[in-house]
Amino acid sequence: MGRKCDLSPRKKAEVKAHVIAKTFTNREISRRLKVSECSVRRIKKKIESGEELSPKRKKRCGRKPIFTPRSERCLKKICLQNRFATTKVTKSQLQDASVNASERTVRRKLKELDFKACRPARKPKLTAAMKAKRLKWAKQWQDKDVDFWRSVCFSDESTFEILQNKAQYVRRRHGEKFHPDCVVPTVKYPTKVMIWSAISGKGTGRLYVVKGIMRQDQYKEVLENRLIPQLREWFPNGEPFTFMQDGAPCHTARSVKAFFGRKKYPSVGLAR
Repeated sequence: MGRKCDLSPRKKAEVKAHVIAKTFTNREISRRLKVSECSVRRIKKKIESGEELSPKRKKRCGRKPIFTPRSERCLKKICLQNRFATTKVTKSQLQDASVNASERTVRRKLKELDFKACRPARKPKLTAAMKAKRLKWAKQWQDKDVDFWRSVCFSDESTFEILQNKAQYVRRRHGEKFHPDCVVPTVKYPTKVMIWSAISGKGTGRLYVVKGIMRQDQYKEVLENRLIPQLREWFPNGEPFTFMQDGAPCHTARSVKAFFGRKKYPSVGLAR
């Protein structure tokens, strides 16, 4: 007959109480509490010798941890060398360092080391010359107060892609891989629309849908029919203001500069 499971602390306490009371024999205690007589004798022996009924563990039970402080440092070094490496690649590199861990263990350990899997932030790639121009522009305007920036108007164009969905994850159940709510529709040649608008401390300006690519002739038309009416609405009665735009070719063309010269509007180019 195989060994039965250990007695619970409560059952051991009941056996101990009967043994100390000395009211019943070992056989009677076994029959009343439905435990083996051997267990009763063992508990009685421990009580007489002054031992604790609950054994003390000498060491930690369970499997030995795969990661040691040294292997954790190795994992951290691998992650810092290539932030975009997948768990599979990281696991392979760990195996080269004699650390055999599953992909799930690697992900859990990276999370414990405060390496969370997130979507990467996107930033424009800047050259050294671009950074120098931006720093120069920032230093030029850093001493301006809030009242000045309230009188500044910014404008720019932005391109939007129709049917564009950059989601990397979708929550779905089994069998819903091709459910209409769980798929991203794609087209071979997505439609792109360029929109122009302006913004200031007074609010947002009118939108203008650019026809094709913004050129200097179309840009002058936008300034004449969209920007100037908006500026008159924001800054009436000759209220001073400053118009800022980036250094795009259509913004810095000679004809555009001449246009601002004729209108006598202060225009400042932003560093790109």
